[in-house]
Amino acid sequence: MTATTIIINGSNIQCGFSDDEYPWDMFPCTVRRLPNMVPMMGNRRHVVGDYSRRAKHLKRRPYNGGHVTDWDDMRVVWEHALDTCKTRDTTAVLMSGEGQQRARMAEVMFELSPDVEKVCVVPKSVLAMIASGAHSGVLLHSGERTTTADCIWEGQLLPTHRQISSVAGDSVVDELQELLAKRGHTEYSLDVDYSTLGCAREHWDFSSIAEEMKHKACYVPLDFDSEDVQSFDWEYPSHMGPTLERERCAATEILWNPGLSIVKQGDQRGDKGIQHLLSDCMQSFLSHSPTNQQLTDRLYSSIVLQGGNTRLNGFPQRLQKELQDLTTPDGATVPLPKAPEPRPCLPFAGASLLVEAGAVVWLTKVEFEEWGTSGLGIIF
Repeated sequence: MTATTIIINGSNIQCGFSDDEYPWDMFPCTVRRLPNMVPMMGNRRHVVGDYSRRAKHLKRRPYNGGHVTDWDDMRVVWEHALDTCKTRDTTAVLMSGEGQQRARMAEVMFELSPDVEKVCVVPKSVLAMIASGAHSGVLLHSGERTTTADCIWEGQLLPTHRQISSVAGDSVVDELQELLAKRGHTEYSLDVDYSTLGCAREHWDFSSIAEEMKHKACYVPLDFDSEDVQSFDWEYPSHMGPTLERERCAATEILWNPGLSIVKQGDQRGDKGIQHLLSDCMQSFLSHSPTNQQLTDRLYSSIVLQGGNTRLNGFPQRLQKELQDLTTPDGATVPLPKAPEPRPCLPFAGASLLVEAGAVVWLTKVEFEEWGTSGLGIIF
């Protein structure tokens, strides 16, 4: 049996096959258009993903907030993903997507490859929920550019209850850079040996190091105001770097209190903290449902975490505490949110499970040619 090709869209594209546990490849969903064909790059007019970090031209992000914002660039990204998977037959493609864009996604996939015989497009949050072992609950996704809370009930995404914030991973990295800059640590003051980073100075970006600091040194405290922060000595391959002190938790605190940001972007946009985002999503669902304590308990016990920010040390415990303070003044206990692994690859794992269960309703190329995108079949 030929394995299904899986493409998960997001800040990073994941692509691979349904009989694999993990994606074959993950690369940033970025495109840089080149003014002329470059012989050293196979006469290409664009570079995709990791390669774009070395290009000198403007980086474009054709996928943002769960939606395609530039179809021409997105076609380039998907073509790159399909090329990555060309080591095996690509006759069936299951990809993530939602709303009215699902039909267009299927149409583009048929146009990109004559080998594709059938396509299915499923909401990313539903795939992640399947991977957690549930079909109902609330999925909190906090990734690179957005944080989203989605209600899923009996396998159905309920978009009217969605809550979304632009305070996410990039915001934490920006905040960390600004906090370090206030102490005099910038890309020009850190005296980095660029040869040890494997790239020339013009290709080096301090934000990439700040992002690494976020994952390795930053954490989420249970109580920010009373936290006694232990210093963390950052090391470069060739020498010692700066010592991180309160920045370790001050940078991540903006996820919960955007108004504390010294960059001020979150406060200016009026974004909510993660706890309010999640609480508002659940309250929106419950307000449109019959009052039922059993239903409320089921919802609060089915919170699933997904995305890189949720892997920060202390994140699940802080979320549990914040929800406890927000929603249960009577002293009832909010269960610790579920944090299944691998969190960044949950949608991919869910897609594999869906294919394995034989629960995919496909749109075939014959149906597409006969009925157009109105024939798109989605199991959820």
